[in-house]
Amino acid sequence: MAGTNAAEVAEAVRIVTDLGADLIDLNCGCPVKKIRSKGAGSSLLTDTPRLYQLICAMKQNTSVPVSIKIRVESHSHEKFNAEVASVVSDAGADFLVVHGRHWTEHYETPCNYQEIAFFVEQLNIPVIGNGDISCYDSLKKMLATGCKGVMISRASVGQPWLIKKLVADMQQQIFQLPSITEIGLIFIEHVEKLIELLGSEKFAIIQARKFAKYYARNLENKLQFCEMVNQCESFCDLKEICLRCFI
Repeated sequence: MAGTNAAEVAEAVRIVTDLGADLIDLNCGCPVKKIRSKGAGSSLLTDTPRLYQLICAMKQNTSVPVSIKIRVESHSHEKFNAEVASVVSDAGADFLVVHGRHWTEHYETPCNYQEIAFFVEQLNIPVIGNGDISCYDSLKKMLATGCKGVMISRASVGQPWLIKKLVADMQQQIFQLPSITEIGLIFIEHVEKLIELLGSEKFAIIQARKFAKYYARNLENKLQFCEMVNQCESFCDLKEICLRCFI
């Protein structure tokens, strides 16, 4: 969740706890302007008194683990790593997720493993590393920071089997990658689940257009497929396009 008002965050925490949340995360890494302009997201990294209040409010209103997701100083002029580490610890967060870039840095900037390692050294709670994990080699680089676990997001878009593959790699087991046909069927299932989640076929199709290029990354007619998906208006049409292009 994101927020700046301790009372509102406390109420939100109570609601999601009652709904059965397994853990609750406070987003202190979002770089989006409309979030930062409200003092939320990555703005909290330089407003540590407020950050402390928010974490305390969360901890006081739930029995489930509370995590904080942050970004790092990196090469910016902002210096907040040490103070954020202290506040996260003092406020009683259960674990910390660290994305190894400053909020102004884009994906072409390499993940800063050294600063993730800094938080590992400073804290007695688990640190989860995040950033640039897309294969076994990059996973090993992240784990070398001493982090207790990893978070993978961008690389898994369009290949939701990635987590299982990395686990198999760690265990030195063979993982059978899905065929092109199977990938098409997975995309269809993904959209079906979106319709179920959103309760709207129209909105699900709009979301599906964003994911199409990722599922089609190894498709010979990738551009044609994405163009057709962008023009389709119904799940029936999308399913027909997938069956035609992937099978």
